[in-house]
Amino acid sequence: MQTSGLPIAQALAASVVGKALDPSKLALSAVLASMVMHLGTFYTFLAVASLDGKGIDNANPRETQRAVSGSLKGRLLAAHQNQAESFPYFAAAVLGAASVGLNESAQTSVAALAWLHICFRIGYWLFYAADVPNMRTAMFVPGFQCCVFILLEALK
Repeated sequence: MQTSGLPIAQALAASVVGKALDPSKLALSAVLASMVMHLGTFYTFLAVASLDGKGIDNANPRETQRAVSGSLKGRLLAAHQNQAESFPYFAAAVLGAASVGLNESAQTSVAALAWLHICFRIGYWLFYAADVPNMRTAMFVPGFQCCVFILLEALK
């Protein structure tokens, strides 16, 4: 399977990267952005959880999860947990690609795919919070595919 046929991703990265930023560092900055998103999803959940006066039961977090299932608080917690679950795949893909010494064109593709993944993850979180499951899935699948394409780029 050839993944160099990613002209849209390459054009996107080229326009963002230009000559100002090394594409490999741009891809790694997407990993940092994903880590920051993990904190952001948690702080958003905590803020919403504190609004009802009940907060969370930190001694029994699984009880909190069951108690809030289906509510905005529950969806935010589930979205946060999904962010934690998806991070290792994304980080492994980007770090794996960074470790194999890709040429500049491949690094640009990886950077574009990494930031495209971040965009899909933001959409996923928003649709999860808004309780729109079909659109949430429509964001999850291509976001995960970005991880697959990043690894395929590294395996060429």
